[in-house]
Amino acid sequence: MAERTKSDHAATSAALLPIALWGLLAAVAALLFAWRVGMQWPAAPPGDGIDLDRVILLYSTLPRAAVAVLAGAVLGLSGLLLQHVLRNPLAEPSTLGISAGAQLA
Repeated sequence: MAERTKSDHAATSAALLPIALWGLLAAVAALLFAWRVGMQWPAAPPGDGIDLDRVILLYSTLPRAAVAVLAGAVLGLSGLLLQHVLRNPLAEPSTLGISAGAQLA
């Protein structure tokens, strides 16, 4: 099995940095778009009176979906940062004791 050198790791990190930055930029753009659209929803004409399905979709389902997507993106980014900072491709919260500390709180 070939052993990875520091130069291999640096090349991999340099290649992943633009991808991570573009992903972060896309997440911020999606958040800003969702926030801007969210400001317009109350001003949208409801149509024929109040439609309960529309209210549930706009004020319950879509915000939960947006928060779930953003939480997943942030968790993925935190895993990427843990692996990069520790220079360990196997670094995860359970091996570092972060999960055990979170259970105490």
